[in-house]
Amino acid sequence: MASLHQSGPRSAHGQRRRLPAPVRRRPSRRPQLAEPIGELSLRDKDFRSLWADHDVLAHATGTKHLHHPLVGDLTLDYVTLNVAGAPDQSLVILTSEPASPSAEALSILASWTDALAPTPTDEARESAG
Repeated sequence: MASLHQSGPRSAHGQRRRLPAPVRRRPSRRPQLAEPIGELSLRDKDFRSLWADHDVLAHATGTKHLHHPLVGDLTLDYVTLNVAGAPDQSLVILTSEPASPSAEALSILASWTDALAPTPTDEARESAG
């Protein structure tokens, strides 16, 4: 199965920061994370250093560099919005620069999704049938 992944040297840093804020602040409250955190710490010196430094600053905006297996490299700006009343949840919105290679790649992906999506006519036939 193909996967989308971050590329570049900041990937470990980004993965560390992607853990939910309560986990980053108090990982001992989530014992089920001890094994994956330990494994990451053994395999990745950057993660180990970041975890030890308790680098838990939240970034509400920034740029992500991703690699999609079918359309290649993507550069996307992001904004993270907190969900009122749900401190463990947030909404992350990713956007590309208009007319950029990333925008073109996202358009290609969207066209594939559109081609597979049922039309309102198809849905009406299914519910009537």
